[in-house]
Amino acid sequence: MKRMMKSLSLIIFLGVLTFGVGEMNQAKAQQKNDRKSLKETTQAGQKENALEEKWELTEMDGEAVEEIFPHNHPTIEFKVKENQVAGFAGCNQFRGQLVLDESYIKIVGVVATKKACPLLDEEEEFLAILQEVDQYQLSEKELSLWSNGQLLLKFKKAD
Repeated sequence: MKRMMKSLSLIIFLGVLTFGVGEMNQAKAQQKNDRKSLKETTQAGQKENALEEKWELTEMDGEAVEEIFPHNHPTIEFKVKENQVAGFAGCNQFRGQLVLDESYIKIVGVVATKKACPLLDEEEEFLAILQEVDQYQLSEKELSLWSNGQLLLKFKKAD
């Protein structure tokens, strides 16, 4: 009977030990996944934070901004946490709603002030193109806005 109790105790002990090791491995795997997820979330947050700058237009539809807006270059500012954009379209101020997810971006509901301007057509084209954008690419000093794989707008960090 003593021998059977020792054997049973040993079997139970080995079972608990095996179960514990399995649980420990699962916990380590979960911890690794949590760290990876946190890293990805942090990187996405850093990218969004980098977007929250004032950006000055340098190129529109492949044309240098100086050719289109010789005096006052359009700018845009992203307020990621508020899901908003605002900026200067060359003569008028504008604002709109922002939808952002990793490299996906959509700017909708753009409204602008209504000053009479000599470059009103160009300004309206800029605002229309801005609302076509569906993807963005961000480097340290440059922001590119794309639609269906075509580069539409290029910006640099404003001074």
